[in-house]
Amino acid sequence: MMARVVGGDLLITGTGHDDVLTIERSGARAGDVHLRQNLGENGPTWHTFTGVTGDIRIDLGGGDDQVVVRDVRVGRDLRINSGAGDDHVSLIGTRVRRNVAIKARVGVDGVAVVGVTTGNQVRVAAGSGNDRVTLNDSTFNGKAYVKGWRGDDSVALAGSTFRARRFLNDGMGKDAIYRTAVEHTYDFGTGDNGWVGGASDFHAGLTAEIDAKAEIRQLPAEVGAGTAYYLSGNNFHADDLLVFLKRQLGPDDGIQPNQSYVAVYDVMVASNYADTKLYLQVGGGATEPVPVLDDQNYWGMNVDVADQANNGRYASIAGVVSNDLSPGESLELGEPYLSVRRRHVHPAPIRADADGRLWLFLGIDSAVESTVPSYLQSVKVTLVPTAG
Repeated sequence: MMARVVGGDLLITGTGHDDVLTIERSGARAGDVHLRQNLGENGPTWHTFTGVTGDIRIDLGGGDDQVVVRDVRVGRDLRINSGAGDDHVSLIGTRVRRNVAIKARVGVDGVAVVGVTTGNQVRVAAGSGNDRVTLNDSTFNGKAYVKGWRGDDSVALAGSTFRARRFLNDGMGKDAIYRTAVEHTYDFGTGDNGWVGGASDFHAGLTAEIDAKAEIRQLPAEVGAGTAYYLSGNNFHADDLLVFLKRQLGPDDGIQPNQSYVAVYDVMVASNYADTKLYLQVGGGATEPVPVLDDQNYWGMNVDVADQANNGRYASIAGVVSNDLSPGESLELGEPYLSVRRRHVHPAPIRADADGRLWLFLGIDSAVESTVPSYLQSVKVTLVPTAG
């Protein structure tokens, strides 16, 4: 990957392989952004750029790519060319002063625009696969163009405001347009709300030492009054520990049998951690997520969840759980707890079973060889119908 700032524009070129990139705001100063590149087993690398006051342009090339642009203020245009491959592009909580242009090519692609405001027009051009375009909870102050091509595409428009005309060209396939979504908000200040906890990724012989906990507790005083879901475990004996929550939804919650959904998570979590090795992951599916014991006496998951910085099919990384004070620095004792917001679109569709039931999943995966508690305060889940 190559990334550089030229004349205020951030220019990113992919490797031609499976690129996984996240671009996020860095601190309060305008024009500062973090770029996280996932390198698979070698973990993520972090780059910080200053003076990004113009365009952000991303050209990915080949490969099955995933790109997230989260909570960024774009001074001019945002342009993403996802290239060939099965790609997923998410724009979340981002403000773009002028135009947004996203272009897909060959492959089964997903484009999600959630909580975004554009000053001018947005253009999404789907490729030749069965593509998914989600325009959710966003405000478009210019014209909106969504163009399908070959393939059975789906377009979801739930909760968005269009200040000017919108143009939907449904292409050549059997396409579908969805205008509503299923939304549920869970405030852990009122109890567990039907969510139950579990833990995984450790040797069974260390169960007592790990002492994993998922329980309702009082918030730290500096956060405020009330309760939250406390997730913690002693990770001194390894460099990996997953503590998770799950909840089942069914027909009474608005879930339709055999329907696929794009899952959008909005999580509030309090943390006193100031490094980048505590990962929030979200997702779900028809299969109940449970820990299983393998022939090495090791607890793993029965579904393909994320593994530290690496996305899984069942769950993917929604960001780092930190107090946002000192990203990339080591944990210091006495750091204050602060509430932070993490929004994410899970790249893989979640499909309900034949009875109209599915599971929601939310976990914290720790690569920290220490005990680092987190307090989950609330989670809002929006399930946007999609084809497939």
